[in-house]
Amino acid sequence: MVYLNKSIKASCLAAAMSLVPALTNAQSYDWEGFYAGATLGAAMFSVEASDQTDTFTNDLPELELMVASYGLSANYKWSPYNDNLILGAELDVTFGHESNETVSFNEDGSDGIKFTNSWDTVISLRARAGVTNGKMHSYVAGGPAFANASFSVKDLDPNETGDCGEVLTCAEVTETLTGISIGAGMEYAFRDDWIGKFEFVHYAMPTTQAPIFDGEFPTCGVADGDECTVSFDNSSTLFRFGISYKF
Repeated sequence: MVYLNKSIKASCLAAAMSLVPALTNAQSYDWEGFYAGATLGAAMFSVEASDQTDTFTNDLPELELMVASYGLSANYKWSPYNDNLILGAELDVTFGHESNETVSFNEDGSDGIKFTNSWDTVISLRARAGVTNGKMHSYVAGGPAFANASFSVKDLDPNETGDCGEVLTCAEVTETLTGISIGAGMEYAFRDDWIGKFEFVHYAMPTTQAPIFDGEFPTCGVADGDECTVSFDNSSTLFRFGISYKF
């Protein structure tokens, strides 16, 4: 009986040891390759307008609005040193940053101030670096970002109708901004060719300015500079989920 028990224990131990490579291989994953996919999340889109002339009141509120964001991304990963350190590059396109708010200051002759802000498209090109633990990959990313941005502030005078530059007291600007994108995330390979991820991303864009118009004419000349403009300070912080296909 003693020898039989020892034989059974030895057989069980050998069987368990034989499973170790199989279990290890089941949890391993080759992260090198090209990926493309889609993202969906929520963004805190923030725009703060400032005005030195009291045209729209001197301390305009910071407008933060939670908006839905969605986008497309593509990246390539490689491991030049060892299998646990992964480097990569990613191209990301994000949509959905738009807000429309009306703020009333209870002033005579005005129905309030209307703010319309949007990033029509945000494109970022980011370098990535991360570590793997089997099918789990954690990373940080950062690089330049570009936004097709439009900002406007209008005094809703009930006695005036029309577009900015016609009859309204307003300021508006449309231009492409160049800023930065930083973020971090985690990915999991739930199948050999399908990857899920959760990601935090922050976009910081430079402040842009728009001349103030009173009807058809600017309130003062170009030489007066910041005294006759509204400045728009803008950024976005988003949390999103994504899915990618490995080619």
